[in-house]
Amino acid sequence: MRTPRSLTWSRSTSTISSTISAQMHRDPMQPLQPLLSRPLQHVSSVFAAGLRIAVFASDLPPVSRSGIGVSVASECQALALRGCTVYLLTASHQAGTLPGVTVEALPRDRFPLRAADWDILHLHSLGMAAVALEAAKRLEQTLVYTAHSVVEDELPGASSWIALQRRIFSAAQHVFFLNTIERKRAVMRDPSLLLRSSVRHHGMAAMVGREDMPERGRVIVVAGRLCRNKGTDVAVAALHEVMRNIADVRALFAGERGDKDCEAAVAGLVAEFPGRVSRSGWLERSELMRALSRARLALSASRYEPFGLLPLEALQCGTPVLASRSDGARETLLGAPGVELIATHDGRFWAKAIQRELCEGRLMATLETSEMNWVQAQFEPGRQTDLLKRSLLDVLRRHGPGVDRKARVFRDVA
Repeated sequence: MRTPRSLTWSRSTSTISSTISAQMHRDPMQPLQPLLSRPLQHVSSVFAAGLRIAVFASDLPPVSRSGIGVSVASECQALALRGCTVYLLTASHQAGTLPGVTVEALPRDRFPLRAADWDILHLHSLGMAAVALEAAKRLEQTLVYTAHSVVEDELPGASSWIALQRRIFSAAQHVFFLNTIERKRAVMRDPSLLLRSSVRHHGMAAMVGREDMPERGRVIVVAGRLCRNKGTDVAVAALHEVMRNIADVRALFAGERGDKDCEAAVAGLVAEFPGRVSRSGWLERSELMRALSRARLALSASRYEPFGLLPLEALQCGTPVLASRSDGARETLLGAPGVELIATHDGRFWAKAIQRELCEGRLMATLETSEMNWVQAQFEPGRQTDLLKRSLLDVLRRHGPGVDRKARVFRDVA
């Protein structure tokens, strides 16, 4: 029987806060330490030899409209290289093939008719939530969920998506968050997440051919959907002032359509500075990396950013970054060379920071003198994949085959 919500919240706020605080003050890269410190000898040899994972994602490269698709594709290939059998179920009918991974396109609202003998289900995209929940219910499978964003923080007015994500939070045996602040907020809203959630980061594949980087122009790249949450308005305001003051600066907006006012602002900038400002639309990752490799600076003015994939990709290309001091950026980019975190969304302040870097080159100099690839050292994909696989094994030990069946049935699935 499910614990009534009134009982869930019966503990005092101070007690909950102190418990959360104790859990949060740990290395964010080892969020499952209390769970993982326990021996895994009860996990079956079949699981230890190779997990069979069904992954649910809305879109994938080459036609991926978000960083989620890129991250999921890379992660699935890394899991396959480590002996896992990976079935990638996607709503995209234009998804390419992935070496070692079985990719199957599915409708978002239909149960997969040819379900394989999976060990665990891993949901990434809310657009695939209905299929994942139904699969978990029919097959009595363990479900984990990576919250690539917390809708309640990103889009407070999106009530239907908020309700859907809350349902997933309640149904999943384990939830992964991308930074500690978001996990802390989620636990405050639902204390039951305290012992069945953790923080994990994306792995970043090594940059290939960095020694053959082309000569850089004075180009500033802004990538991401054209919307207020991504700080498009801030970037436009800053670049407008910069381009009036420095004649040879150019800018590229690489992103999908979004808010009408932000699209109009970018269109106005393109019209005012023809030949100097361009809008490419969404770029495939390889094309984006080429653009970043030729750029002098990358801007990430997001008001909400749970992880910060663009800044890390720019740093891999040796390109300095100006990024807003969002929750994700503060954690992901802590100690990164070639990065300046900006705590305001005032375009004039950003314009001054851009002009200062273009004139002084302090961030570029820091990157060029760095003795190591900081991104690779922090987010080496093999290490991140090993942490994920170990976490999945631990979840299975607690909720998989052999565990009391009553404890595994989802009570939130209609």
